[in-house]
Amino acid sequence: MRKITAYLTIIAFFGILAGCALLGIVLPDAQSSLAENRTLTARPVNDLSDLEALTENWNNYAVDQFPMRERLLSVYSALELMQGKRFSRNTYVTSDGWLLTFPYALTDSSLQNLVSALEGAAGRTGVPFVYALLPQKNDMLSGLAEPYLDAGNTLSNRTRLLDAIASASGVTAADVSGDFLELYGEDEAERMYFRTDFHWNALGAFRAAESIASELAREGIISEADVPREDDFEWRDLTGEAEYMGDLNRRFSNLLSTGEFIPYYSVKNTERIEYYTSVDDSVKVERSEIVSRGLGGKELNYNTLFTDNLGYFRVINPDARSDKHVLILKDSYQNPTTDYFTELFSEVDIIDPRAYKDIPLQELVEARDIDAVILMFHQENVSSELIGFLNG
Repeated sequence: MRKITAYLTIIAFFGILAGCALLGIVLPDAQSSLAENRTLTARPVNDLSDLEALTENWNNYAVDQFPMRERLLSVYSALELMQGKRFSRNTYVTSDGWLLTFPYALTDSSLQNLVSALEGAAGRTGVPFVYALLPQKNDMLSGLAEPYLDAGNTLSNRTRLLDAIASASGVTAADVSGDFLELYGEDEAERMYFRTDFHWNALGAFRAAESIASELAREGIISEADVPREDDFEWRDLTGEAEYMGDLNRRFSNLLSTGEFIPYYSVKNTERIEYYTSVDDSVKVERSEIVSRGLGGKELNYNTLFTDNLGYFRVINPDARSDKHVLILKDSYQNPTTDYFTELFSEVDIIDPRAYKDIPLQELVEARDIDAVILMFHQENVSSELIGFLNG
């Protein structure tokens, strides 16, 4: 009887493997993973000149293209949460459902490369550079993070990055992180960040944009009277109207609550505002293709609520409070601030160096008659793509 049971177990095991192998052959390869927010490994090219690399590539391919992978990840995530685990899928889960990521220490070489690139670009273009250091979620919610995460890296990253930027000749450091820590307690900060996302919400981003505008006024780039305030915009509370599908919640197949606080603001009058995805006027697009393209839907995420991480787009507002032209270099923390700067500046050119493929910095500054460059990156992001763009 034992032998029969053993044989049946072996047959069942190899039957499952054979079935999975057959499905892997029949089913088309998946291009990306929603749960992991990344591109999956494509079928390798059989290059026999490097057998070690070929073996590794096929192993990665087999893991990434395993049949029903997304479903299995969802089941795995559910089991982790049911067991009350606080660290899963490279994310910390607090007892009340906040998701926090692990902070990695910035390297000395990356900071040195950033300073060199900033100084070189500021010198070549001859326009003011303002680097806005944006507060990352863990720093503002250190009380939530403390039981699970060592705050040492977060604190060190902010201090070291601020010191590095301040040492760069021709660059002004706007310490938005410091402003937030000084002005807002954790209860207020919790209303400024999404629970299940890496990012802040529109309220947090708006307060950051105000802080940056005030720094621009101190530097004489704009006047203090030009700084937009809350009542210059149309505000809505979308809480309850839509589910919010957070970037970090996606790692858990959206098993955590999607009932987030969703504040939203926009420019009051958009009739004369123009949007372009080209440096010249050849590709004009509708606002709905750039800003809040998911508004009105039942499910929202960071990109559809604000803007995507486009390589380049440009906004022209003839009714802006200032006639200045600015170039914003950014990571995704900038996305909810686009309407704020649209209200403030007559032209805003926005570049995400991770996706930008067009003309070099100096040529763009000259072509668009840029008056100032604003850099908006969160405090733990020393972007290699930004450094490459500044050096290009």
